[in-house]
Amino acid sequence: MLWKMGEQDIGFARGVMRGGRAWELVTFTQGAATLATITFSQKGMEHCVRADFRRLLTDEGLVEFDESDDSSGEAKPWRDDSGKLMWVVFVLVRDERGPRSRPIPILLPMSEY
Repeated sequence: MLWKMGEQDIGFARGVMRGGRAWELVTFTQGAATLATITFSQKGMEHCVRADFRRLLTDEGLVEFDESDDSSGEAKPWRDDSGKLMWVVFVLVRDERGPRSRPIPILLPMSEY
């Protein structure tokens, strides 16, 4: 898990992008903010930048971004439990100023994680 204990988990979704790349989206709250992380393989995407991730997530129908706000879409490399190189993209969904983006997949309860 990429989030810290004590945060309020909301839900998750899993799927496959065009071309067969698996993804996982997890939403949670941290203080006044609602956040989402989207995790997927780095294979073939090792040199991507923030704009690439925002475009990918939008094109794949995973997130709608507020185009006037570029604070979301920061990605960091991560290694999963099996040692596979992954990207984790951090998306600000809502903060004290209101909605910032919208995850599109239907979320399952964390009890099914």
